[in-house]
Amino acid sequence: MQRFEDQFIELYNHLNRGQKQAVDAINGPVMAIAGPGTGKTQILATRILNILRKTDTNPKNILCLTYTEAGATAMRQRLSKFMGTESYKVNIYTFHGLCNRLISDRQDLYGKRELRVMDDLERMQLIQSMLDDLPHSNPLKDYQSYNTNKHKQLSEVWGIMRDEKLHAKDIEQMIEKCQDEDYFKVHFPDALYKRNYKGKVKGDINPNDWKKLMGGWEMLIEAARLLKPYQEKKK
Repeated sequence: MQRFEDQFIELYNHLNRGQKQAVDAINGPVMAIAGPGTGKTQILATRILNILRKTDTNPKNILCLTYTEAGATAMRQRLSKFMGTESYKVNIYTFHGLCNRLISDRQDLYGKRELRVMDDLERMQLIQSMLDDLPHSNPLKDYQSYNTNKHKQLSEVWGIMRDEKLHAKDIEQMIEKCQDEDYFKVHFPDALYKRNYKGKVKGDINPNDWKKLMGGWEMLIEAARLLKPYQEKKK
């Protein structure tokens, strides 16, 4: 216990005033607003340690939720550094992991087999299988095995669509508007000639820039159309 106390004090002394305020509030809600890499996970771990040292709370009655497996692992590692094997009594899950645990514990209510979240490799394999099945005429088609850049781009497009509640039809309508020449000239001034050049007048659309943007938009439309089949295959 003394070793635990000494380690906690050492950890606590490295916190700034705002972080200490969050750790000291062992009762009730606390909101910590900070950017990436500023120590939010460290604050949460230290707060858990402070609750355990100041109260008679049982570690198994503490629930810690994170968004990612990496966050859950980082939390477990921080606690185990100070608590040893006792840290494994603290319930640390991702949101998906907790829901899966609840479903697994009460299959009589949910009637489901054990569920799990796809890992990164499985997601890449699923996306790649969809790219492999595309017809040759599709602008997303290429013959590079595991094009990780394309996997990332597709995931980013789908993430934006989910966050903004957009459907493929919405993307198509946006791009159709961009393809109108008058609209294009107003919103894409960098794609216009800046001076008269070889029969082109200042303010005319540069065909090379037009072609480049159109190619990107065609790929965006096809990426948007893949979201629904991706979601179906993921199920």
